[in-house]
Amino acid sequence: MRTHVLSILLERRPQALQRVTGLLSRGNVDVERWVLGMGDDKDEWQVVLAIRADNTGLNWLIQRLDRQLEVTTVTCCDWEDPEVREWVSRVTGLPCERED
Repeated sequence: MRTHVLSILLERRPQALQRVTGLLSRGNVDVERWVLGMGDDKDEWQVVLAIRADNTGLNWLIQRLDRQLEVTTVTCCDWEDPEVREWVSRVTGLPCERED
């Protein structure tokens, strides 16, 4: 399993957040940290997740998220990129180094 970072924009409605958290509880992913904040648009939430998953679990989660009507955008960031690692460390509190 590897650490991946997902940034998810979704409509600012309680059922949207319930559906996303429901998917996280059913998938083969381990959520290490998550942060909920406002997106650039006041009508959107942004969820930033640091998850541990194999490629199958990651693909499963992204496919399910893409099917949710309330989800606007799903972005998977490259953990190996030093800028991404610094950003994740700042946003989630995860250390910049990680174990594979």
